[in-house]
Parts: sequence; C-alpha cells; structure tokens
Amino acid sequence: MAVLLLSQAGAGKTERAQRVLLDCKQADPLAKVWVLLSSERQIIDFRRRFIAETPVSFNVEYFNFYNLYRRILSTARQPGRALFASAQSALIRALLRSRFADSPVFGAIIGAPGLARAVGGLIDELKQHRIQPEDFFDAASNRRELELAGMYKAYQEVLIAHDLIDREGEGWLAVEALQQDADLVRDVRLMVVDGYDQFNPLQAALLAELDRQVGEMLITLTTIPGGEATLGRRFQQARERLGAAFGARLTEQFIERDSAAVTPPAVWWLEAPDPAAEAAAVMRRVKRRLVEGCPPEALMIAVRDWRRYGGHLATAARLYGVPLALHYGAALAETPCAAALIDLLGLHGGFRRREVLDALRSPYFAAPGLDAAAVDRLEAISLAARVIGGREEWLDAVRFASRPSVETDDEFDAARTLDAAESERLARALEAFFDGVTPPAEGEGAGYVRWLERLIGEDARDPDDADDGAPESLAYTLNLPAQIRLQPPEQAARDLTAMKALKDILRGMIASAALSAAVGLPQRLDRAGFLTDFLGALRSLGAKLGGDGAWIELRWDAPQ
Repeated sequence: MAVLLLSQAGAGKTERAQRVLLDCKQADPLAKVWVLLSSERQIIDFRRRFIAETPVSFNVEYFNFYNLYRRILSTARQPGRALFASAQSALIRALLRSRFADSPVFGAIIGAPGLARAVGGLIDELKQHRIQPEDFFDAASNRRELELAGMYKAYQEVLIAHDLIDREGEGWLAVEALQQDADLVRDVRLMVVDGYDQFNPLQAALLAELDRQVGEMLITLTTIPGGEATLGRRFQQARERLGAAFGARLTEQFIERDSAAVTPPAVWWLEAPDPAAEAAAVMRRVKRRLVEGCPPEALMIAVRDWRRYGGHLATAARLYGVPLALHYGAALAETPCAAALIDLLGLHGGFRRREVLDALRSPYFAAPGLDAAAVDRLEAISLAARVIGGREEWLDAVRFASRPSVETDDEFDAARTLDAAESERLARALEAFFDGVTPPAEGEGAGYVRWLERLIGEDARDPDDADDGAPESLAYTLNLPAQIRLQPPEQAARDLTAMKALKDILRGMIASAALSAAVGLPQRLDRAGFLTDFLGALRSLGAKLGGDGAWIELRWDAPQ
C-alpha cells in the first residue's frame, strides 16, 4: 500500500521522505531502494542531502520516468531498440514526406520542420494518455483530426513492423511487463517518488503496478488547501489521477506546517512589465543581499521558463556585477560559433555583399586564400564597383579590377591595386569559397552531413574527430575547430562544447537517415530540405540539464 504525503510547499515533504529512506537503510544497509525524481538537478540535490546524513548509500538507484521504464524492461529481459527524441522526429518527418505529401490538410506544409515536432508531441501526449490509434480514429470529428489519426496509425505500424520503441512506448511495455510478472521487482524494499507536481495517466498506471510489488512506496505531492480550483489545480489533478489509478491502496497523510518554525519569507514575489525588467529587479535585490554579507551560495533564482528569462538574467548579472552560476547553458543556436555557422549556410541564397564580408572576417572561419588583406581588397573592390550581391557580380568586379579604366573614376581606380595574376588568384579563391559554402543541389542525407562536416573541418586534437571521407586536398574546409582553439580559453571551451553538440546533431542525422532507409522510407533531399532539417534540429536543441542531446554550461560571470 502506497502513502501519498501531502503538504504545502516548504513544509518538509522531501525531508520526511529522506527520513524514511534513512530508516530503511539503517535497518538494512543492503536493502534495494528506488528513488524517482523529476529532473537531474533534483537527483543531484536529493543525493547530496541524503549522503550528508549517512555514509550508507549502497543499493540506492535514482531515476526519472524514462530511465525507470528502461530499467523495468531490462529487468524483464525485454530490451528494445529505443528511439530517442531526435530519431523519432526524423522518422516522423520521413513518414510525412513519403505518405502524406498529397494530403488535403497538411500537404502544403508537410516539409516544415515544426510539423514533425508538433505531430511527435501529439503522439507523445496520446501515448501518455494510453490512447491507441484506433481510439483516436473513433474520436476524430473532422478531416484534420482524421489525417492526424492516420499519421499516428502509420507511425505506430512502422514501429511495430520493425520492432522499434519510442520513449512513451517504453512506458506502455513497462506496465505490461509488470502486469505479466507479479514478482518482477519484488526485491525493491522501498520506492520514493518526490519532486513531481503532476502525473500523466501512463505514469500513474506504472506507479500503481509498481506498488503491487515493491515493499513500500512513498509519494510526495504539494497541496494548496482552499486553492484546488485555482493555483493548486494541477496538484489536485495529480492527486485525483493517483487516486483513480491506486484505488483503495493509496493512503493520504498530511504534514502540517510547524507554526513555531515560521521564519521571515525566503521567497519574494516581484512584478514587472517585461522579463528584462523582472531580471533587473531580481539582480538588484540579490546585489543588495550580497552587499549585506549574504554568501552567494545561499541565494537561488528559480524560473519556470528558462528560454524566456535565461538571457535576461545573465545580462542583468553582468550589469550589476553579480556572480552567477548558470545550471543551464544557452540554447545551442544562440552560441556565437553556431550563430556564425547558421549565417554562413544562408549565404548561397544571394551572396549579399555585407553578409559575405562578415563571414570572411568571422574569427570562426579561415577561408583558403582569403586572409585579412585579401578581404580588405574585396571590400574596397566591391564598394567601388557597387556590388550588391550575387556570385557573378562579385567575380566580375574582382576580375575587372585589374583592367585599365577607359573612363575616369577616381574611386574605382583607387581600388585597382591588383595585376592580372593577383586578380585571378583572388577571383579563384572567392569562387572556391562560394562553391564550398553552397550545399549540393540534391543528395542523400548522409552525403549532406559529410559535406557539412568537411566544411567545418576536423579537430586535430580530438582523437574521436577523424574524417574518413575524401582526401583533404579534395575537400573545402573552413577549419572551425582550429579557429576556435585560437581564442581565449574560456571562449574556446564554450565554443568547443557547442561544436560537440553540433557534431552530435550531425551524427544523429546520419543515424536517422539510415533508420529511415531501413524501415523503407529512404529520403532524397534537395539543399533546401537539408538546411530545413539541420537548422530545425539546431534551433530546437534547447538549454537543459541532462537528457537526450543535452549539454551543460556553468559560468561565473562576475569580475574577479
């Protein structure tokens, strides 16, 4: 029988859960304990607090729900070929392009990167609510919903035909494994579930099945007495969902806040017209506390939407000289080297003058034959010739710069500092740059990835980064890793971390292309399709701690 521990925020739920865990380990140091927490950050903090109380931490395993699904399937000896989020998105994208390109509702936007993500999110939500494709078909009331149901059905058929499992599907199988083997996890003495404010039906069903086997289960949940219909609505929904899944096997216990332990408020509410003003107000308050002698590690700033507030908080911290440890890094597409690469990949659309010069002067690119002096000459020539953009316009201006002028034009004559040989060398270097940064017109996804990896260049100091393709003499490269390593150490570390994440995206695209071909959905792309897929993946990789495709940045921004 499970115990649902209810209390207001800050009343000691986690402390009570740790006390139960501590009592269990003191009674039996070898007892198997599972701890289920909602995020990597909570796992780190929970483990830190527990270890501070006792050195006996043997046989305690920490999970989030997705890791728990895999652990149960591994115990049941049912490991499957799991699809991570990036592979799932690529599979859905290939499926949509192959089978739904002519659909009346979604055909016009079938190649949009956002559609595959939206369909994937819908499928995940349907699976979280344990809704089968047939049930969705039966509930569909219009053409749009019927097409979405068809996408869900086709996706599920591909998974079943090729023995693939997505993340939510692992939850389905984990529940089935527990139902089929009543002793599967009978050796777990205690299970603690802490840090969640809501549970979807699949999660609630899994916990209910686990409760039938583990020795003891303790679940903590925040409650707001009197606010169940307003601020505490999601807590109340989680409570009701657990009650429906567990039935009579769930016992509720309330923890009352100790009135004798009332302290001055540790949480302050601030209101401002926009996120930038909110961040500035927070940093002013933090600065005031630091000046008063409060240690930095005693202060924490929590936000619910990191994408919305993260950049403003970092900017305000630099402005006020506040030491700031960011537990989440900036989104990959917002890092300087990734942003420069995004701009570079957009040049081929028109080779506009300012964008070309900015790319050639970027500290991240070393274009062969186009050093700083050559770029200065290109700028002077393009200014004198009034180059607006376009490949032929650029090359004509450079080659014309070595010819004698018939008409008097002092401005243009001033740019004529090249002889014919120099002009031709500069034109060839510029033409090679244009060719090098222009993606192939069409090809397989893996071929596009190899082209981009060669353009980026390999990191000679990274043994895992080796180009096994064309010889170096045949591949045009801008040597990003080498250029990054010329920067100051802190910037280089930041950019190399971003480059590693970017290379992971490219490897994922190769794996996704192979997966699509293996399931009978081979895709031949044009350059627009490849760039849409790559830039969509790049921009969708948000800042997060842990998980699939994640990367972490810890910064100390205050002056020393």
